[in-house]
Amino acid sequence: MLSDTDKITIGLGAPLKTAYGVQISMIVFRPNMPGQTYSKQLLHADELPWFTNGNEQLIIEIDSKKIAPAICYESLQAEHSDKAMKLGAEIYFASVAKSQNGVEKAFMQYPLIAKKYAIPVFMSNCLGYCDNFDSIGKSSVWNSQGKLVGQLDEISKGILMYNTENDLIIERRI
Repeated sequence: MLSDTDKITIGLGAPLKTAYGVQISMIVFRPNMPGQTYSKQLLHADELPWFTNGNEQLIIEIDSKKIAPAICYESLQAEHSDKAMKLGAEIYFASVAKSQNGVEKAFMQYPLIAKKYAIPVFMSNCLGYCDNFDSIGKSSVWNSQGKLVGQLDEISKGILMYNTENDLIIERRI
Protein backbone atom coordinates (compact mmCIF):
# COMPACT_ATOMS: atom_id res chain seq x y z
CA MET A 1 0.00 0.00 0.00
CA LEU A 2 1.24 3.47 -0.85
CA SER A 3 1.63 6.21 1.73
CA ASP A 4 -0.56 9.29 1.30
CA THR A 5 2.48 11.20 0.01
CA ASP A 6 3.19 8.52 -2.62
CA LYS A 7 -0.38 8.84 -3.93
CA ILE A 8 0.13 12.47 -4.93
CA THR A 9 0.10 12.70 -8.70
CA ILE A 10 0.58 15.84 -10.76
CA GLY A 11 -0.19 16.07 -14.47
CA LEU A 12 1.37 19.00 -16.32
CA GLY A 13 0.16 19.90 -19.80
CA ALA A 14 2.83 20.83 -22.33
CA PRO A 15 3.63 20.54 -26.01
CA LEU A 16 6.43 18.00 -26.43
CA LYS A 17 8.75 17.49 -29.37
CA THR A 18 8.86 13.75 -30.07
CA ALA A 19 10.16 11.51 -32.85
CA TYR A 20 6.67 11.81 -34.41
CA GLY A 21 6.49 15.62 -34.25
CA VAL A 22 5.16 18.07 -31.66
CA GLN A 23 2.43 16.51 -29.51
CA ILE A 24 -0.06 17.91 -26.99
CA SER A 25 1.01 16.04 -23.89
CA MET A 26 0.55 15.50 -20.18
CA ILE A 27 3.66 14.81 -18.15
CA VAL A 28 2.78 12.81 -15.04
CA PHE A 29 4.90 13.23 -11.91
CA ARG A 30 4.69 10.93 -8.88
CA PRO A 31 7.00 10.68 -5.86
CA ASN A 32 9.61 7.94 -6.01
CA MET A 33 8.61 6.92 -9.54
CA PRO A 34 9.87 7.76 -13.01
CA GLY A 35 7.87 10.35 -14.93
CA GLN A 36 5.32 9.22 -17.49
CA THR A 37 3.98 10.95 -20.57
CA TYR A 38 0.61 10.79 -22.26
CA SER A 39 0.08 12.45 -25.66
CA LYS A 40 -3.33 13.34 -27.03
CA GLN A 41 -4.43 10.69 -29.54
CA LEU A 42 -7.41 12.45 -31.17
CA LEU A 43 -6.71 15.99 -32.29
CA HIS A 44 -9.30 18.66 -33.06
CA ALA A 45 -9.21 19.94 -36.67
CA ASP A 46 -7.70 23.28 -35.60
CA GLU A 47 -4.77 21.45 -33.93
CA LEU A 48 -3.81 19.36 -36.97
CA PRO A 49 -1.60 22.00 -38.67
CA TRP A 50 0.56 22.26 -35.56
CA PHE A 51 0.55 18.90 -33.76
CA THR A 52 0.73 15.16 -34.38
CA ASN A 53 -1.39 12.48 -32.70
CA GLY A 54 -0.14 10.46 -29.78
CA ASN A 55 -0.31 6.71 -30.35
CA GLU A 56 -0.80 5.05 -26.97
CA GLN A 57 -3.23 5.32 -24.07
CA LEU A 58 -1.52 5.75 -20.71
CA ILE A 59 -3.03 4.01 -17.70
CA ILE A 60 -1.85 5.40 -14.34
CA GLU A 61 -2.19 3.00 -11.43
CA ILE A 62 -2.60 4.32 -7.88
CA ASP A 63 -3.55 1.96 -5.05
CA SER A 64 -4.65 -0.65 -7.60
CA LYS A 65 -6.99 1.88 -9.30
CA LYS A 66 -6.42 2.35 -13.02
CA ILE A 67 -6.80 5.94 -14.24
CA ALA A 68 -7.07 6.87 -17.92
CA PRO A 69 -6.12 10.46 -18.80
CA ALA A 70 -7.76 12.28 -21.69
CA ILE A 71 -6.91 15.68 -23.12
CA CYS A 72 -9.69 18.09 -24.09
CA TYR A 73 -11.38 17.29 -27.43
CA GLU A 74 -10.63 13.57 -27.35
CA SER A 75 -12.47 13.18 -24.05
CA LEU A 76 -15.73 13.96 -25.90
CA GLN A 77 -15.09 11.28 -28.53
CA ALA A 78 -16.65 7.88 -27.69
CA GLU A 79 -13.78 5.98 -29.31
CA HIS A 80 -11.37 7.41 -26.72
CA SER A 81 -13.33 6.40 -23.62
CA ASP A 82 -14.16 3.02 -25.23
CA LYS A 83 -10.46 2.32 -25.77
CA ALA A 84 -9.58 3.41 -22.22
CA MET A 85 -12.22 1.09 -20.76
CA LYS A 86 -10.97 -1.85 -22.84
CA LEU A 87 -7.59 -1.26 -21.17
CA GLY A 88 -9.22 -1.60 -17.74
CA ALA A 89 -9.64 2.05 -16.73
CA GLU A 90 -11.56 2.51 -13.49
CA ILE A 91 -11.40 6.32 -13.46
CA TYR A 92 -11.56 8.67 -16.46
CA PHE A 93 -9.70 11.96 -16.04
CA ALA A 94 -10.15 14.73 -18.62
CA SER A 95 -7.78 17.69 -18.59
CA VAL A 96 -9.42 20.42 -20.67
CA ALA A 97 -9.40 24.07 -21.72
CA LYS A 98 -13.07 24.78 -22.34
CA SER A 99 -15.28 27.81 -22.89
CA GLN A 100 -18.89 28.03 -21.71
CA ASN A 101 -20.02 26.17 -24.85
CA GLY A 102 -17.36 23.47 -24.38
CA VAL A 103 -18.26 22.97 -20.72
CA GLU A 104 -21.92 22.58 -21.67
CA LYS A 105 -20.95 19.81 -24.12
CA ALA A 106 -18.77 18.17 -21.48
CA PHE A 107 -21.61 18.28 -18.92
CA MET A 108 -23.76 16.30 -21.36
CA GLN A 109 -21.04 13.75 -22.26
CA TYR A 110 -19.19 13.02 -19.01
CA PRO A 111 -22.21 11.79 -17.00
CA LEU A 112 -22.97 9.41 -19.88
CA ILE A 113 -19.42 8.01 -19.78
CA ALA A 114 -19.68 7.60 -15.99
CA LYS A 115 -23.00 5.72 -16.26
CA LYS A 116 -22.02 3.62 -19.27
CA TYR A 117 -18.88 2.28 -17.62
CA ALA A 118 -19.89 2.69 -13.94
CA ILE A 119 -16.75 4.71 -13.18
CA PRO A 120 -16.05 8.20 -11.82
CA VAL A 121 -15.22 10.91 -14.36
CA PHE A 122 -13.12 13.95 -13.49
CA MET A 123 -12.89 17.15 -15.53
CA SER A 124 -10.13 19.64 -14.75
CA ASN A 125 -10.68 22.95 -16.58
CA CYS A 126 -8.60 26.11 -16.54
CA LEU A 127 -9.69 29.69 -15.86
CA GLY A 128 -9.11 32.82 -17.92
CA TYR A 129 -8.25 33.75 -21.46
CA CYS A 130 -7.02 30.79 -23.51
CA ASP A 131 -6.26 30.87 -27.25
CA ASN A 132 -9.26 32.92 -28.48
CA PHE A 133 -11.84 32.40 -25.70
CA ASP A 134 -12.39 32.64 -21.97
CA SER A 135 -12.07 29.32 -20.18
CA ILE A 136 -14.66 29.18 -17.42
CA GLY A 137 -13.34 26.72 -14.85
CA LYS A 138 -16.09 24.62 -13.25
CA SER A 139 -13.79 21.64 -12.70
CA SER A 140 -16.11 18.79 -11.78
CA VAL A 141 -16.47 15.17 -10.66
CA TRP A 142 -19.23 12.71 -11.56
CA ASN A 143 -19.58 9.49 -9.59
CA SER A 144 -20.01 6.05 -11.12
CA GLN A 145 -23.77 6.61 -11.46
CA GLY A 146 -23.20 9.79 -13.48
CA LYS A 147 -24.28 12.10 -10.65
CA LEU A 148 -22.41 15.41 -10.35
CA VAL A 149 -20.88 15.17 -6.86
CA GLY A 150 -18.55 18.16 -6.85
CA GLN A 151 -17.71 21.28 -8.79
CA LEU A 152 -15.59 24.39 -8.48
CA ASP A 153 -17.03 27.70 -9.64
CA GLU A 154 -16.16 29.88 -12.63
CA ILE A 155 -14.05 32.48 -10.79
CA SER A 156 -12.00 30.75 -8.08
CA LYS A 157 -8.86 28.70 -8.44
CA GLY A 158 -8.95 25.59 -6.33
CA ILE A 159 -8.45 21.89 -5.83
CA LEU A 160 -11.29 19.41 -5.98
CA MET A 161 -10.51 16.06 -4.34
CA TYR A 162 -12.82 13.07 -4.60
CA ASN A 163 -12.64 9.92 -2.50
CA THR A 164 -13.68 7.07 -4.79
CA GLU A 165 -14.26 4.76 -1.82
CA ASN A 166 -16.91 6.83 -0.02
CA ASP A 167 -18.15 9.25 -2.72
CA LEU A 168 -17.07 12.30 -0.70
CA ILE A 169 -15.68 15.57 -2.05
CA ILE A 170 -13.06 17.76 -0.43
CA GLU A 171 -12.76 21.22 -1.97
CA ARG A 172 -9.96 23.72 -1.36
CA ARG A 173 -9.94 27.21 -2.82
CA ILE A 174 -6.74 29.09 -3.42
